[in-house]
Amino acid sequence: MTAPQLYRKAKDSLGLAVSEKNFTKIYKLFFERAIEHIVQGKHFTTGSIGTIYIAPIKKKPNIIDWGSTIKMWKEHPETKVNKQMVYRIGDEPIYSFVWLRGNIQSFPPKRMYRFRMSNRWRKRLMEAVVNEQKEY
Repeated sequence: MTAPQLYRKAKDSLGLAVSEKNFTKIYKLFFERAIEHIVQGKHFTTGSIGTIYIAPIKKKPNIIDWGSTIKMWKEHPETKVNKQMVYRIGDEPIYSFVWLRGNIQSFPPKRMYRFRMSNRWRKRLMEAVVNEQKEY
């Protein structure tokens, strides 16, 4: 649900006395602080909805490293013709945002919900792992 959608729903059901512009600022600030809290390696608990945190995920032994593959194809065009690819097989961990669903009684059915992190926050996670040398 986007900030404007949430604002309209909250305004109708709760009778909010705040403008949509201010609501959006508060909404964005809340999530920026929540994501920074998570990137610092802490669990973010949202009450009955659950907990969000970062965890290393198990990776398959042959994952294509598309960034390196495309770079190789540009430097050596014959590798693109032969469809050669670069695979990740090292010990470097891959991290992901994890949502442990809580007891969602006010939002049934529980299986209909999913957590999808935006590209902006996924990039922030990568910056923390690569530049700040964070391990979770």
